Amino acid sequence: MSVSDSRLTFNLRRDYSFRNFRTGPNASAIESCRSRSRVWLYGAKNVGKSHLLHALCEEIESAIYIDNPRAELASYSAFDLVCVDHLDNWLGDRPFELALHALYEGLVGAATRLIFCSQNHPAMSTFVHPDLRSRSVLFHPVELIDLNDDDLKALFAELAVEKGLTLGDGVIEYLFPRIPPAQQDVLSTFSQIDRASYSQGRRITVPFVKKALDLD
Repeated sequence: MSVSDSRLTFNLRRDYSFRNFRTGPNASAIESCRSRSRVWLYGAKNVGKSHLLHALCEEIESAIYIDNPRAELASYSAFDLVCVDHLDNWLGDRPFELALHALYEGLVGAATRLIFCSQNHPAMSTFVHPDLRSRSVLFHPVELIDLNDDDLKALFAELAVEKGLTLGDGVIEYLFPRIPPAQQDVLSTFSQIDRASYSQGRRITVPFVKKALDLD
């Protein structure tokens, strides 16, 4: 499979880029993902792991993102970066683990960087294939950490500026206690408000946000 073919098969989300990814306390995690040859990225749900993988692939011409356990894991040694996401959906299934092990072995000796991504640290993950378990200790574990409230609010405000939107008084203060405190949830909430504002031709005020998101 050529690089161009794989990009057609495994499309990247262009809205998942470093342009709308706030680093916060994760600068060293991102640097490790960019520089180390074998990385196991882990962290809580919606902390931004998939977003980061897409952004890493976007900045490298020869990269591939895989999140489907049923994908054919052929030899990807021609790529500079291979990212395998949602590993929690792979682990515990012997055929899927055998495919991951074969992928790993196929990249031995190649310059290709490999990133596995799951919610759990590799030492806390459950394996059924002992060879994959033994290979997991060869990965550098990197945790992606939640942003704090100030970083999340700053991200929301930056997204509004980028879109040319004016936030009414008190919108951020009203909104943030009512949405999950995770980067991906903030991005999703902003997109929902942005679409509603555009379709209805409305300013973004607290009453508008209440109605658009069906909040109390």
